[in-house]
Parts: sequence; structure tokens; C-alpha cells
Amino acid sequence: MKFKLLKKNWLKILLFILVVSALIFIYFSFIHSKEKLTGNAVLTPIIFINYSNFEKEISKNYVIQALPNNAKIILKFYNFNAGKRQWEKSFILNKANVTEGTLKDPDIILSLNSKYLKELTNKNFCQIIQKTSNNGELGIELGLSQVSLMWKYKNILKYRDCFGM
Repeated sequence: MKFKLLKKNWLKILLFILVVSALIFIYFSFIHSKEKLTGNAVLTPIIFINYSNFEKEISKNYVIQALPNNAKIILKFYNFNAGKRQWEKSFILNKANVTEGTLKDPDIILSLNSKYLKELTNKNFCQIIQKTSNNGELGIELGLSQVSLMWKYKNILKYRDCFGM
């Protein structure tokens, strides 16, 4: 009789340990998968981005890190302060590198209103691009055919929503 009670309790304890272990595993798996999806470490502080730190902070973005070595993407900012479009700054996006400037023959030119810089952080680059696209304020010019772009940027097709495509 004692042996049966001990066996039942032992099974309950083992089941409890397994359930708790599974919950802990699921919790940490969720945190890790969320970190992979956003490309940001959970403990990374939020840094607001402006023109003075744009190159440094956007270069760290997971999508920019994943660009091919020969990527030629231009990101241009504009405003309508004077009632017409005025260009402010232009940045070249390469693999893990962002520099101010322009190119003669870019693969893609993205243009967006500089008012979104007020919201831009090191953790929401793709969300801001998507927001500008949804608001009809993202310009996209393609310098290559869609097939050529898909081939060249095949490694980042999973992030195409980030570029408003």
C-alpha cells in the first residue's frame, strides 16, 4: 500500500517537473524567436535615430546586415515644408554599411517623408518603412527588373515587406 502511494506521488512529482520544464523551455524559446524576428536583442536600449546617428544605427539593422555585398539601395528623405517636395538627405544602403550620398545606377530608390524620423528608432526601421508604405508616402523606384532584383536580393526576400514590397 505504501509503495503504491509513493509510486503515485512520484509520478505526480515527475509530471509536475516535466510541465514546469516545458513551460520554461517555451518561455525562453518565445523570447529567442522574438529576438530573431525583430533582429534586436531584448536588452538593447531604444535609440532614437536622426540624421546625425542614422548611418551608425541603421547599419546595425538586421535587414541591412543581410543585404548582398553588391547591394545598391538609396534611401532618400524629403519634406513638404514649402508646399512642394524638397529633398533633404540621401543614404546608400550596402551590406552592413550605410553612408550618406547617392549613386548613379541604384538597384532601388526608396523615398520617404522625413517626418517619420521623429518616430524612427534602432528597433523599428521596418515598421516605419511599412507605415510609410501603408500611408502612401513611400516612393519606390526600381533600377533593375523585378526578376533581376529577386535574384540579386534572394537572400533577403523574407524581408521584402521591410522595403515596402
